[in-house]
Amino acid sequence: MKTYTIIIDQSTAGTKLLLMNQQANIVDKLFKKHQQHYPNQGWVEHNPEEIIENIYQLFDAMLIKHHLTPKAIKSIGITNQRETVVVWDKVTGQSLYPALVWQCNRTTERCLSLIDNGYEALIKDKTGLKVNPYFSATKLEWIITKGGVKPNANTLAGTIDSWIVWHLTNGNVHATDISNASRTMLFNINTRVWDKQLLTLFQIPNHILPVVKDSHDDYGDYRGIPIKSVVGDSQAALYGHDCQKIGTVKATFGTGCSVLMQVGQTPPPANDALMTSVGWKIGDDISYTLEGTIRSSGDTLNWLKDSLQLFSDYQEATDAAFAIPDNEGVYLVPAFLGLGSPYWDTEARAVISGLTRNASRSHVLRAGFESIAYQVKDIIDTLAKIENISTLKVDGGVSKNPQVMQFLADILNISVVTTDIEELSALGAARLTGDIQDFKWTMREHYTPSLTKAKRVALYHGWQEAVKKVLT
Repeated sequence: MKTYTIIIDQSTAGTKLLLMNQQANIVDKLFKKHQQHYPNQGWVEHNPEEIIENIYQLFDAMLIKHHLTPKAIKSIGITNQRETVVVWDKVTGQSLYPALVWQCNRTTERCLSLIDNGYEALIKDKTGLKVNPYFSATKLEWIITKGGVKPNANTLAGTIDSWIVWHLTNGNVHATDISNASRTMLFNINTRVWDKQLLTLFQIPNHILPVVKDSHDDYGDYRGIPIKSVVGDSQAALYGHDCQKIGTVKATFGTGCSVLMQVGQTPPPANDALMTSVGWKIGDDISYTLEGTIRSSGDTLNWLKDSLQLFSDYQEATDAAFAIPDNEGVYLVPAFLGLGSPYWDTEARAVISGLTRNASRSHVLRAGFESIAYQVKDIIDTLAKIENISTLKVDGGVSKNPQVMQFLADILNISVVTTDIEELSALGAARLTGDIQDFKWTMREHYTPSLTKAKRVALYHGWQEAVKKVLT
């Protein structure tokens, strides 16, 4: 009997469920969107019940579609949007407040207060993270102190992966993996435990938090199928790209964008522009990463499409954007929810600059596509001060756009490569289950820089000047 691995890829926009054979080939994938909620300016929420119900429905649909029983599924792996937090009641299984999404900025004032009171160095040294509402700690604190949720013996909390694991195991396992824990601003990456000092600082009782496990570990079972891996989506993509060598770098394009560099088995010194996280842990093998995060990547294109209604078809938008020779000085800085690395300015707001009477729809669309590349360059230039970078591996939606990838190679002045293997986060989670054969990473497209140095410098200088206009 053929056996398969099922990967649950739970992202910001929706949930994918992938059926993979033992040769790491994707047999099928199903997808369901979930609703984005914006109750106030800068607030972003998800409905945790909608997410888990989507997972159940996708699982049933996949088995029915392929006439499979649970016995044909060897294991389950989970990869997920990171930093998003849920609080729930272990008796009813119901969430006690909407999930606060990684994009949510409602705790900006609290973060500024922590910085003003001298806590940033302490937090950075313990967690590898900058004090920022992007991370989970102040979100969870907000739910407890301002969301009306008073923890008791029945209260549980964690990032979205722990909510999924708890429900799939019928409440038998409350656990997260170390890669997700390292993104909460509560986990000490040196001692590898929830940090008591930080839990006190953020008023979070230890008993509500999940057990921290390895990325490959025993996470219980769903319908008798063992759950063997849990890993944050960006780290999963790094593992899927086979970035095992120190200095190898990947960028995953989704709603936002995560640029990760492998830095080995020892966390590097604190860096104000970049975050240190755990990549994965398998037994005694642990890997750390340096990361730059971009808040708006594909979401910029969604805004141009849905809010400004500048296009309805992505290929048509690409054609229009790259039909003109260059941006003619028009830049879009997509600080809709602030700017991430290396600026970390949550108060910055988006701007389109350089508009003249000659500017057209094509210039605005081009500025949107180009903003994706400029933000990656901000991070790559910062990483390059630590390790020499000659190649960037890429995955995710925008990586399939040849014009954007060529512009990315041009503006970075390094090679940009894609792979024949799609769904790198899912592949990483599948590899971590230990139930698929190893694979050979193969290149699909290789983009090499073609811009002159003068043109590259001029374009990037224009971007830097545009960013200055939004920084607070």
